[in-house]
Amino acid sequence: MTYWLRVTLLATVAVAVAIVAASGLMYLVVQRQLVDQADQTLAETAEFVQALDARRDPRRSLGPFGRATLISGRPDVFAQVVTTAGEIPRADGSPLAALVSGEVKDVAAGKIASYTGDLFVKGTDGVTTYHVRIHAIPFGQGQALELARFVDEIDAALAELRNILVGVAAAGVALAALLGALVARGALTPVAHLTATVEEVARTRDLTRRVGA
Repeated sequence: MTYWLRVTLLATVAVAVAIVAASGLMYLVVQRQLVDQADQTLAETAEFVQALDARRDPRRSLGPFGRATLISGRPDVFAQVVTTAGEIPRADGSPLAALVSGEVKDVAAGKIASYTGDLFVKGTDGVTTYHVRIHAIPFGQGQALELARFVDEIDAALAELRNILVGVAAAGVALAALLGALVARGALTPVAHLTATVEEVARTRDLTRRVGA
């Protein structure tokens, strides 16, 4: 491998690593921000429902709002009450047993203070898989309030971002290779001239030969 080629490869690799690292960091930052926003929505909704339930008339069981409405109070957030045995006495619409994880039951049993995590559940067609972000907090004796939000739109946005960053990284690596070759060629031109002159002097023994700038 020639010196010129080594310099070109080193310059290309250095720029490529920087581009890939920057792209990866950008992806992780955006992913964290989107997930944090979803988690914040679930946590704030949980606190709101918990506060309303504390003032609920215990003789009524239609929900923390005291009327037939969603437990969560939000159309984009599904809520259900889960017992330590995994039973669902109350839910926004039909109970979803697939969302009841061991961690949610641990929250109901008081083993952990709260839980936030991901679940991947099959749809009613048995084929489509949905990505769900869940949040559970204690909700009375032996119960947990579980809130769930579909985050497929976040996954779609991240997938699109990945494609964009891969394209940018690929273009950056190609550009780095081109610039690396140009820089290496320009930097090594004087070296090539010096080498040629030294070889000429060694061959002719002409010590009066001057090295060009």
